[in-house]
Amino acid sequence: MYGYTGKILHIDLKKRKTWVETKPESWYKTYIGGVSMATRLCWENIEVGCDPLAPGNPICIAGGIFAGTPVSVGGKYGMASKSPLTGFIGDSLSGSWTSVALKRTGWDGIVIHDASDEWVNVFIDDNRVEFRSAEHLLGMGTHDTEETIREELGDDQVRSAVIGPAGENLARIANVSNDGRKAGRTGHGAVWGSKKLKALSMRGTHNVQVADPDTLLKLSFDIMQSAQGPHTQKYRVLGTTSNVLNMNRLGLLPTHNYQRGTFEDAELVSGEYLHEHNKAKTIACAQCSIACEQVGQVKEGPYEGAMSHIEYESLYASPPTAASTT
Repeated sequence: MYGYTGKILHIDLKKRKTWVETKPESWYKTYIGGVSMATRLCWENIEVGCDPLAPGNPICIAGGIFAGTPVSVGGKYGMASKSPLTGFIGDSLSGSWTSVALKRTGWDGIVIHDASDEWVNVFIDDNRVEFRSAEHLLGMGTHDTEETIREELGDDQVRSAVIGPAGENLARIANVSNDGRKAGRTGHGAVWGSKKLKALSMRGTHNVQVADPDTLLKLSFDIMQSAQGPHTQKYRVLGTTSNVLNMNRLGLLPTHNYQRGTFEDAELVSGEYLHEHNKAKTIACAQCSIACEQVGQVKEGPYEGAMSHIEYESLYASPPTAASTT
């Protein structure tokens, strides 16, 4: 089997034990990709009828089949658990270096069971799993948490998925963050907080085996060339914020908590406005040749110098008065 190893790592936070589950190739062909695999793992391991914030709700993570390869935009992982927002299985997708680290550990997926008695950082170092205290990380934002873990382990190749204060306090909209990217839908951060899981850190050293390296390289090159063409130009220049004015013109901007389709001050939070007045730099995720992530910086006022990654969904979900008071 190529692209995957056939192994799923199970971690019990309460008992501090791990075990390995093997899956046949037919399973991978049925549940292709990180979100599909993570959702299936959730279905297989969840306690029927459990509350989303109860120990019976597992955290399931699975790597995309192209993570760790040259395939552009292939560095993704999926996450699934019962959503504290909806009560249904919720899935989310994130990417960049953490997905590559997961793939290189040799584990196709991770299922985290039960809940820890104390705040914990689970460190997966290839086949070794270490349960590290995370009490000193409480209250830290996600970026500082990731940096602190790398400093403690003395290795800048360690990658972590973490929660911030929102997840610690079980906010049902809390997300899970890694490398500046977010598993940002359905409230996974609250599920992590309910298990006292502050961080999941990974360091992998295994190669990713592919069936036909030459063909994969050729296809990857073709995809990269296409990703640098005119169809992705708006994302390379403005990022996903390029959608704000387009959706507003169509009456499809889900503003005012999805109660309206247009926003009177859309121009002031548009990608075009931010590009002209606030753009600081552009960042590309691991394995991505598009580089759509735009970083903005406050140029004056009490928050001068503050920087943030700005995305379309963050903008349309901002309070309606935010633009008018800028």
